[in-house]
Amino acid sequence: MKIMPVDVKADRKASQAAEAAKAMAEYRAQQAAIDANTERLRALRLAREAELAANPPPIEPKPGKKPKKPKPKT
Repeated sequence: MKIMPVDVKADRKASQAAEAAKAMAEYRAQQAAIDANTERLRALRLAREAELAANPPPIEPKPGKKPKKPKPKT
């Protein structure tokens, strides 16, 4: 095991603490951006759902399906 002077240990701890604080700030900024995007998308989805509830699209029959004709009695 290598023995380090106290000032080297203190410098290393200080640089690790600064790096940890920088990484945490980056993480929080990314999370804030994700949260903002999620809120934006949620608002768009709710607006679209409200619009569909107010004005439902017309139901169209499926093409190619014809009603069956009754067979003539013989």
